[in-house]
Amino acid sequence: MKSKKTFSSKDAFTLVEIIIAALVLVMLLSGLYDLFMHFRRVNERGMWVAQTTNKMRIGLDFLRQELNKVSIPSIVSQRGTEPFGDDRPKKLYHAGNPFSLTNCSNNTPLLRFFMCLPGSKDIIGEPAKDPLIMEGYLEVKNKKLVYRRSFVSGDPSLIGEVSQVICEDPFKIDLRILPVTDQTLLAVNMRNFVELKIEAQSPKYPETRVIEKIEAPFEVEFQQGGHL
Repeated sequence: MKSKKTFSSKDAFTLVEIIIAALVLVMLLSGLYDLFMHFRRVNERGMWVAQTTNKMRIGLDFLRQELNKVSIPSIVSQRGTEPFGDDRPKKLYHAGNPFSLTNCSNNTPLLRFFMCLPGSKDIIGEPAKDPLIMEGYLEVKNKKLVYRRSFVSGDPSLIGEVSQVICEDPFKIDLRILPVTDQTLLAVNMRNFVELKIEAQSPKYPETRVIEKIEAPFEVEFQQGGHL
């Protein structure tokens, strides 16, 4: 007759050993979780920086191109080029010089300017037409830095309207108008510069920020406030 096999206390884990093993496992999992969260935060910050930088650079480059088009309304005829219309769309209007905005939660206008394609009259073989006048407007709206272009007069089918978010999370905006006084150095009658610097802040990681800036020329007079 076979005898039943018995287990001694040496063949099983004690309660103390189980507790120690559980503690070691918890510490290991906690360390792995902390490491995972660290890499996740690094990846999220990196993605935000890359996306924000790309969006700001594209938006600011487009704004620079728009500022290069700033001009007064004019009519081309056989006698040459002459101004058209009232005095309103002949200046670049700005919020201040210099102007700094750190509370980007309030809607704030920054720049307003006009771009014009010349009209024509008294030119043989061409119909008379008024100039195409467009308005460019830069503002902080709904906690975003937004540029939009709309039509004042003319045929809107020639050039499309624009509404573009330059920065989703502006933290600080610095604006300056730099006048050029020595006209002998220039090939045009007037050329001034808009200097715009934007500092964006990550909404999830406030210590993570991106700074971009442009310096864009324009060729009309400028005025603080006014029609802004």
